[in-house]
Amino acid sequence: MSETQIEKLEIDIIEDEKKKSVRRLIKDYEESLSEALVFISPILKEKAIGGDMAAIKELHEIIGAKAGKDKQTIIPIQINIEADREKYK
Repeated sequence: MSETQIEKLEIDIIEDEKKKSVRRLIKDYEESLSEALVFISPILKEKAIGGDMAAIKELHEIIGAKAGKDKQTIIPIQINIEADREKYK
């Protein structure tokens, strides 16, 4: 194996380790967010019910009701606001 091939192999190994580290960090971050969601969810719902457009958009993104990469895809969803309104009075 030539010196250039060895250097390339070393660079590839370093890049793989970086990618693994980033994936671990993202997983840890997602887990911490999911733990916080229990506390955030009622507040976000209340703001959305009150008409806060940023909260409504955030809820749509959380449940996956957002446009596709092409920004042309629309995913229809049904939201029963009345049920939640009564529940959180």
